[in-house]
Amino acid sequence: MKNIESYIDALQDLGFLQADSQRSSIFFTKDINTYIESEISPYIIIALDKAKHFKVDAVYFRFFDDDRAPIAQIYIYDNITNRKNREEYAKWHKAIWSSGEVPLFYIINNNSIEIFDSRKPIKIEKDKELSHPIDVIKLSEIDHSLRKYNAEMFNNGCFWDLNENSNHFLNNKVASERLVNGLHEVRNILHKSLTLPSEIVDRLLIICILIKYLEENGVDKELNINLAHDFFYKATGFSTLEEILANNKLTDLLDKLAFYFNGGIFSIDKTFHAELQNADISSIALFFEANYTNNLFGWREYSFEYIPVELISNFY
Repeated sequence: MKNIESYIDALQDLGFLQADSQRSSIFFTKDINTYIESEISPYIIIALDKAKHFKVDAVYFRFFDDDRAPIAQIYIYDNITNRKNREEYAKWHKAIWSSGEVPLFYIINNNSIEIFDSRKPIKIEKDKELSHPIDVIKLSEIDHSLRKYNAEMFNNGCFWDLNENSNHFLNNKVASERLVNGLHEVRNILHKSLTLPSEIVDRLLIICILIKYLEENGVDKELNINLAHDFFYKATGFSTLEEILANNKLTDLLDKLAFYFNGGIFSIDKTFHAELQNADISSIALFFEANYTNNLFGWREYSFEYIPVELISNFY
């Protein structure tokens, strides 16, 4: 039990555990069933259920004196009893950033607490996905960090106003903003470079984002195969959106998608269909490459499994 005690001690040193369970700042994902049976706010239950998807061990919530619901603000990983390697933490950083659920997360180690800005994406260096902390607190020197990272600073909201945080936790770094800004840039480039009418270019971009979403979410984890790639290949002879665009096979894929999906999302009228068939849209493939260095979106920074579907719907 020593490892558990070390983990709990580290949380308590920063003031994240309170005696009154109804106003506790920390809730543990492993105890979600116990919370469900109690009178805990349903907002906490929903947030904990989301946090479980990221393999989070605990969640800090900010409470308010008025009638506002408590808000999840920090995900906490116990790297003392539930150790993970750096690659796995980079994966979860990528997922948390993509989801936009919380602005920061902690990793509690035997000798330190690492602080991560989940408003910023991971780094891609030499084809590796890397997650770097913005600060590291040595547990032997934790008194020096109590002012900045103490729970009270989050309880009253003062943490976000600290001058030293001015370059962190920025909304313009979140996944949704990056994706929207990337789309604007690509849209402007394509309007100038393609001979297609502007409304068709806009519709084309939206459709490609939807297909990219299907591609990234089409993995059967149990079978370890990408079902979307199989579907794409049967429809076009190519497995990825990038290849389909490069070989001008998009209309073939759209015909198959329109047959299987209701609601007309992938249905296109005859004029649009003819325009696409006769146009060279292979240049668009550049913007949907998986290779990080060759596109404006930085697809490898995203985890489409966790991007809110509402964001994709809003594009449509």
